[in-house]
Amino acid sequence: MKILKLLLLISVPIIIVGNVYLILEYKKIGQEKLNWVEHTHEVIHEANIYISAMKDIETGQRGYLLTLKDDYLEPYILGLSKAKNSFDQLKQLTSDNLSQQKRLDFIKESMNLKLDELATTIKYAKDKKIDKSFDLVKNDIGKKYMDDIRKYVKQFTKAEIKLLEKRQNEYNDYRKNITLLIISEIMVLILIAIIFFFIYKNNIQKKAHAEIKEYVRLVDKNIITSSTDLKGNITYASEAFAQISGYSKVELIGQSHSIVRHPDMPKSIYEDMWNTIKSGKTWSGEIKNRKKSGDYYWVKASISPKYNNDNEHIGFTAIRQDISDKKMIEKISIT
Repeated sequence: MKILKLLLLISVPIIIVGNVYLILEYKKIGQEKLNWVEHTHEVIHEANIYISAMKDIETGQRGYLLTLKDDYLEPYILGLSKAKNSFDQLKQLTSDNLSQQKRLDFIKESMNLKLDELATTIKYAKDKKIDKSFDLVKNDIGKKYMDDIRKYVKQFTKAEIKLLEKRQNEYNDYRKNITLLIISEIMVLILIAIIFFFIYKNNIQKKAHAEIKEYVRLVDKNIITSSTDLKGNITYASEAFAQISGYSKVELIGQSHSIVRHPDMPKSIYEDMWNTIKSGKTWSGEIKNRKKSGDYYWVKASISPKYNNDNEHIGFTAIRQDISDKKMIEKISIT
């Protein structure tokens, strides 16, 4: 017994320190993965800014050729600065990606030809050679340059979306792993708490209870979960649920889940959900919810019947995973 006590006294701090270190390392890795996801979003956004600026340049040129008024050159002049700055930003953001750098080189080549063509038509117009301007426009060489730019930007954006999906999946896998890690740590600590209960009785039991409570707090903070009675009124809501919905726990308790129901969700989804869980089965699916602020978020939910110790059906328990980023990727991909 003394040897067992000694082993426990030595092993428990090692396990706790090791696990805390592991969680911190996972957190660091997770932040890096999230940074890459945000970085890829920034690249895609900047590509949209670039192509928009090129359109402004073309619009300004056409307006000037048709009216010969300098006021119509403003979109052209502003677009030039915006397109060049945006292109330089894209080069910098993808400096570590050789294939994207090559695509940008193709874009730059076509961009320079397009800008030279536009500048030439404007110069002819300023020199009272409007016929030459229109002849240059009519031969469609400028259209070919612009089509090439659109083609290369489309390839560039498609590659970034594919990269975004990969990085988002990696980040989602990390979140799953960290959740499983926390849950596994709870299981380990529960086991240790049971051993300490039989060895140390009351004194060690209190310490184990405090550790378990802390880990339960972590689960409460990080896992979106709730419980309801048979009528669907919320009897428990985790801190993670309160945080993502924007409501406090006090505001959620006693309410039905319609408090976060989004008007975009069809009624048939909820009818299928209730029919499934009332029959004693588990329902799973993706739900769009509304925050207190009026904004929305997406979750992948799993709702199961809840029973007491006498196997009496007393309500339902729901566990959700935030999939808002996944839905955003799908929207970007469709766009």
